Amino acid sequence: MWETTEEEIREMMAVWPEIVREIMEHVKNIPNIGKWLEKVLQYNVSGTKKLHSLTLIYAYKLIASNEQQTQDNIYLVRILAWCLEMAMAYLVMIDDIMDRSLFRRGQPCWYRHDDIGLMAINDGLLVESTVYYLIRKYFKGKECYDNLVETFQQVIFKILIGQFLDMSSTFKKSNLDQFTMNQYNSIAKWKGYGTLFVPTVLAMHFAGTKDSEIFKQSETILSELIIPLYQIQDDYLGCFGDFEVLGKDGTDIEEGMLRSFGSGESKTRKTALH
Repeated sequence: MWETTEEEIREMMAVWPEIVREIMEHVKNIPNIGKWLEKVLQYNVSGTKKLHSLTLIYAYKLIASNEQQTQDNIYLVRILAWCLEMAMAYLVMIDDIMDRSLFRRGQPCWYRHDDIGLMAINDGLLVESTVYYLIRKYFKGKECYDNLVETFQQVIFKILIGQFLDMSSTFKKSNLDQFTMNQYNSIAKWKGYGTLFVPTVLAMHFAGTKDSEIFKQSETILSELIIPLYQIQDDYLGCFGDFEVLGKDGTDIEEGMLRSFGSGESKTRKTALH
């Protein structure tokens, strides 16, 4: 059941049209929303790097027994992976507005596309709402259903806490007193939940893991991995990354390096979101 990264992305993309069709069916009797919501999804979700998705899928294949890894279950874990991508896309859409970012994945941020403006906030909330519709559609009645819903609710809440910590440390002028590893680690912890921990937890729930101690140990280990494996690299690229490679603008240097350690309009807020 193992695939290379390229093969797995192709398999995920094969599922995407059904995701869109299912959502369009859900809103078919609501005037004017269908084509618009499809446009929102195609622009903001389908072209993501799928790092969160791949983590979830590979975690499931490592955790689940061979007997569990049926074609139906692999299909469902890809549905779940798309739900995670949609949740992260919602957070990115809102994040780009708060950051006043210009580009995302080589194209204008959604709020700048066709002068959409603050309507993008509602579009982001629509994307979030479709996540829970899909989970209910595909997983309702399964033993893991409640845990899946709670996990999505918790990750969004925790990442928003990270947003608060990040934004509340905004200063008009650089304040070196705020340039501490404690501040950095705190923001990274809350903003990083969606990067490694949540994909793994979702995989564990779908695979039927019950032992609470395993979940606790997983959170401890994965939380420690977020900073060296993801956060520091992301902040470095936010300062020195090439737009032609990253597809997004980085203004950390212009705004002051302090912003990479938790102040207002930092690329740190891109962590666990792009």
